Amino acid sequence: MTTVAATKKFIEATGNLAVAYAVKQVNVDFISAYPITPQTIIVEALSQYVADGELKAKFVNVESEHSALSACIGASIAGARVFTATSSQGLVLMYEELPVASGLRLPIVMALSMRALSAPINIHNDHSDFMSMREQGWIMLAAEDAQEVYDLTIMAFKIAEDERVLLPTVAAMDGFTISHTLQRVDVLDDEVVRKFVGERKARFKLDVENPLTFGPLALTDSYFEFKRQQHEAFKNSEKVIREVFKEYEKISGRKYEPLKKFMMEDAEVAIVAL
Repeated sequence: MTTVAATKKFIEATGNLAVAYAVKQVNVDFISAYPITPQTIIVEALSQYVADGELKAKFVNVESEHSALSACIGASIAGARVFTATSSQGLVLMYEELPVASGLRLPIVMALSMRALSAPINIHNDHSDFMSMREQGWIMLAAEDAQEVYDLTIMAFKIAEDERVLLPTVAAMDGFTISHTLQRVDVLDDEVVRKFVGERKARFKLDVENPLTFGPLALTDSYFEFKRQQHEAFKNSEKVIREVFKEYEKISGRKYEPLKKFMMEDAEVAIVAL
């Protein structure tokens, strides 16, 4: 269990820049994304970190979001720690690959700057893109401000890569309202973040010395076995998420719960909202 004391360092950052800063600190191996408003600043910042030598990741430019997630799937199968980001129609273009990532149990982390789906074209925020992921097998985290999206991005890697989970995870924030709003973000030291997330230990990966098959044909006699394991991973994730939240509180001083409760002490009816 990590027990490093919280740091007092802070930065001024938009939600997008807070995500990029967190990804840099996690020290990912591979990034592939395609720019789309209001997410573009995330990948611009990460590209700059790579160009400046502050992040030793492989940054792969592609022609579409479909190709971006496809590249991330390949890198994750090879054992890399992988990140991507998108919004709105970009997420929709990824759709063919969303259940592939979850079905293959790949701990890819995605940032989503939430934006309305077309048509008509609307670059501003609603949750239609985020909510459309509900049946695709991804763990879904939503942030209230830049601080939360920084914290959740870091925790997303630890949750996704846990052996009891091994599911792709999305950390989402409201487009423009959070993605482009400058706020104070309390950040941890790089070494603290890297100790917290650790190294990815991919037990099953593409390896010429130990050949494996990924994504084989699975007919009715075996398909349900894969889906049953996925279901068990989702059930496991609730416990893992709570564990990660508690561990993160020890190093950051910031407490997270799966649900925030408000005036529930004597309530007879509860409204659940995002």
